[in-house]
Amino acid sequence: MAVASATKAMALAQQVERDMRELSAQQRSHEAVCMERWREAKLSMDAVVSSVKSIWWLILTCAGVLIIGMAGLIVTLALHH
Repeated sequence: MAVASATKAMALAQQVERDMRELSAQQRSHEAVCMERWREAKLSMDAVVSSVKSIWWLILTCAGVLIIGMAGLIVTLALHH
């Protein structure tokens, strides 16, 4: 009976070791996939940030042109009256 228990314990220990190796391999694979996804997400986010900055400068430029144009119009109307 003791030999059978020792054999079962050894078989169980070997199974646990195999499971641990498999889980470790799965975790490494998961980390590699996640790293690649993060890299792609960061590149995509960088592109979005760049686009937002471009749009911001366009809006700022248009606002400046409108403000200067309106100020010019006000000055012109004020000087003619």
